[in-house]
Amino acid sequence: LFTEDYDLALDMFSRVVERFPSYSEGYVYRARTFLILNKYEEALNDILKAIDIDRNYKAYNLLAEHYSENENLNMLFSKIQLLQETESYNANWFYLAGLLKEEKEMYVEAISAFKNAEKLDPQNPSIDIQIAICCMSLGDYANATNYITKVIGVDSTNLFDHIFQRAYCYSQLGDYANAIADIDKYIEKYPEFANAYYRRGSYKFFSSQYEEAIADYS
Repeated sequence: LFTEDYDLALDMFSRVVERFPSYSEGYVYRARTFLILNKYEEALNDILKAIDIDRNYKAYNLLAEHYSENENLNMLFSKIQLLQETESYNANWFYLAGLLKEEKEMYVEAISAFKNAEKLDPQNPSIDIQIAICCMSLGDYANATNYITKVIGVDSTNLFDHIFQRAYCYSQLGDYANAIADIDKYIEKYPEFANAYYRRGSYKFFSSQYEEAIADYS
């Protein structure tokens, strides 16, 4: 790409994906080349291929950068809708539809899409976390807590971030005992994170533990 010979670049990346069809990075690089040439439909096809292979995060980034508004967004929505119809067995397209609707703050529709993805890929904790985030955005902290708890039980990735989120959900439900229990675990793991002490101070204040709250605020 640095030589600005984009036809050569396209040829090289096409050779890569032809020889290694499961190599998602090849599709990402070819998509970037198509984008430079303003070939958005061809780029989108490669981006979605990369997502389908292994949910390549660079592919998601390209969607966010180049398909977030106007005609490109309409193209993306139409393509995802078509894929949901023609590849209804593929959880990736329902998951991606959920992400797009979540980005547009269409949380109810996003949850519906994520739940369709969950039916097809029930062991994927990323789906449950996205549902939890949407529930939190809707103020449905009871369901958010349930989904976060489910993830904590099966996946240790970002475990303490999930515990931190669940503590907040508990607090919004008025369950300060569980909120404090979760935030204690977080502080034990990350004792230098000041905001955790502020959160715990708030939880203790609302549970009438005033002296301990002052200690955390201090």
